[in-house]
Amino acid sequence: MKPSRHLLVLLLLSCVVSECIAQRPAKKREWRDIIGSSITGDDCKPVVGENEAGSRICKGVEGYSLLIKGEDYPPGEFVVQSRPQVFLLSPDGKRQAIEYWDPADKWYRGINRNITWVVVNTPKKTIAVEFYLEIEPREDYALWGHYEVIARVSPGAVCIVASLPSGPSSTMETMGILSNPSERPCLSFGEMQKRDWFLTARRLAAERKITEAKAALEQIKGYERFMIYREIAKAQFKLSDKDGAHSTLMTARAEALKPPPFNEQEHAVMEVISGLAEAGFYDEAKADIKLITEHDRLGMYLGVAWIQAEKEDFEGAAATYREAVELQLKETPQPQQDWNLARIAESQARVGLIEEAKRIVAMIHHPDAKKSAEENVRAQIRPNQ
Repeated sequence: MKPSRHLLVLLLLSCVVSECIAQRPAKKREWRDIIGSSITGDDCKPVVGENEAGSRICKGVEGYSLLIKGEDYPPGEFVVQSRPQVFLLSPDGKRQAIEYWDPADKWYRGINRNITWVVVNTPKKTIAVEFYLEIEPREDYALWGHYEVIARVSPGAVCIVASLPSGPSSTMETMGILSNPSERPCLSFGEMQKRDWFLTARRLAAERKITEAKAALEQIKGYERFMIYREIAKAQFKLSDKDGAHSTLMTARAEALKPPPFNEQEHAVMEVISGLAEAGFYDEAKADIKLITEHDRLGMYLGVAWIQAEKEDFEGAAATYREAVELQLKETPQPQQDWNLARIAESQARVGLIEEAKRIVAMIHHPDAKKSAEENVRAQIRPNQ
């Protein structure tokens, strides 16, 4: 029942003002604060008494700031093509240089005006700052030439503790380091730009340098290892070393299936299956499809058939498609069965097996699935078919 206005007034009057205020919940501080800033513009002010032109102090966090010595940024520019000196100014007035990159590196191109401070409030106070650099892309190193460089501010020695090339997974990795910089060792200039062994191994495999590619593979961890196994096997097959390709893929298979399971185990097995198909070991490839989850099995059958068609083994591709159809009829309930048959028909049509695709379309009962299959197959028919 909703309380009356009179009752609410009595409740308010019965509360001593100071006690009521004390009982109000305090605004909870986030465990981590992420603050964007800049090393130019409104976040900075000129410094009097410094010799270098463009010297400025730029705001930071928790009493820290940055002294920047060097060229300022033209209006609207985000990257300056110079090597400004950067110093951390502590609350007690101490000045410490931040050696964010090797000043002699010929591949260095510039530093972005934007920076990011991360303050961890609990359970242990830590502060770090991140700079964004542009480095000329080069063989076997970062693809895009952008680096995220992290300096530890507090506690511990002020120094660079991480340097990561920007990429699909770099944001999560850099944020993890920014949030826990205290135990990381300081990096030397030689450790700030490391060879990307995945890029190296992939290049060596493409150049058919098998021994060198296998040596580079030993530096790679996780799912990317299996992508390189596949690339090496592909190169061996192109060199007419089919036995070598098979041996490489069997090594990858044993590693992928070795217990305990790991997060990307299924994707590793899928790389092996694709590699076996590319090297012409179709029966072994299809036999291993049972090792992956049911949800992905049809896609792998279609992938093997596609590889066979690319090699102009249309008879083999047709046989693989038939196996996929039999699997659907045997194991998949409606209406998913009809939608999967539609996928098979579309794939058949795309590799030129139009008559086989039409026969599959005729087997579909679900009106929407049948319509979709008919349209997709029709789109692949050439005038002379």
